[in-house]
Amino acid sequence: MKVELIIPEKVDGLNGSKGLIRGNKFGRKSKKTTYSWLFLAQTPVKFKGEVKVKIIRSYKGTPMDFDNLVSSSKIPLDALVMAGIIEDDSMKIIGQPDYKQCKIGMKENHFFKIEIEQEQ
Repeated sequence: MKVELIIPEKVDGLNGSKGLIRGNKFGRKSKKTTYSWLFLAQTPVKFKGEVKVKIIRSYKGTPMDFDNLVSSSKIPLDALVMAGIIEDDSMKIIGQPDYKQCKIGMKENHFFKIEIEQEQ
């Protein structure tokens, strides 16, 4: 079974004015709750056990460096757990996610896609 979940906006990493370094726990909790409801609206599927996760983040100018790319998935992965779509975001459950970046045109809208797959 495979599920694709999309956040139709730019998801920030560590740096920048809205980055995780400068944010506070209330802002992070608000984003996590928003993403959780967004994911629940996109799928009723609840995975039990180990899954494969692929994360694709869009960018317009310069791609993020790898550590920033990985950190940008923190809140969305926490939201998957909050929504009950995956049991946990530990390596025991999601293993080593596959991270990709996708260049988009200047007039296109940002997106953050999470693909979750589980063998039957």
